[in-house]
Amino acid sequence: CEHHLDSEGPLPFGSYRLIGDPDFEPKRSCLTTVAIDVMRNAANPFSSKIDFSEIDAFKAVTNMQALIDSGFTSFQIANPISPSGTHRLQKRPVDIDWSEPSSQEVWTESNIYGLLMKNTPSSVTSSCHLTTSINLPNKDYEGPFGKGDFLREIVGQKIERMGVGESIDTVQLCYHEESPYSLDVIDALFEMRREGLIRSITG
Repeated sequence: CEHHLDSEGPLPFGSYRLIGDPDFEPKRSCLTTVAIDVMRNAANPFSSKIDFSEIDAFKAVTNMQALIDSGFTSFQIANPISPSGTHRLQKRPVDIDWSEPSSQEVWTESNIYGLLMKNTPSSVTSSCHLTTSINLPNKDYEGPFGKGDFLREIVGQKIERMGVGESIDTVQLCYHEESPYSLDVIDALFEMRREGLIRSITG
C-alpha cells in the first residue's frame, strides 16, 4: 500500500496541508493535531502556584519525537478553558490578569516546545507544526489587550519561550462571545501574519 502514502510523511495521502503565506516559506502540517495537556488533573490550571516538578518534560518530548517519526507532526497546547479528555468545561476567573497567559501555557511553551526544539535536529523540527493560543478577555476586563503593540509583546514572548526562531506556526484565538476585543485582536494578528511573525491563525 505504499503508493497510497503521502509524499510528505508516513501517513495516508491527503494527511498534510500547506500552512502559511507563500511569501514566508509555508510549512506542511499534519491534519491530525496532538494536544499537549500537562494539567489534566489540575483543580485550577490558571493558578500561579501549580507544581510542575512532577511532570517529566523529557519523557513528553521523547513521546512527541516518536509521534513525529510516525508522521504526526502537528501539536497544540490543550486550552484549559475548553474540555479536553475528561476535563470539565472551565471558565477563566474574572479576577485573573488577562495580560498574562495561563501557567500551563508558559510552562509548556518553555519546557515542552522549547525542549523539543533544542533536543531535536532542525531537519526534523522543520517539518513540525506547533500551535499556541491567545485568549480573549471578557467584557469586564480593563486593559490594553486590543492594541497591536501589546499583542506583539505577547507573541514575541511566545516565540522566545518556544525557541522557534522568528515566527510561530499557528496562533489559536480562543473566542468569547461577550468579548469586545475580537475585531481589534484579529486585526493585529492578521497584521503580524502579513509580516511573517505568525504563519496562520485559527479559532
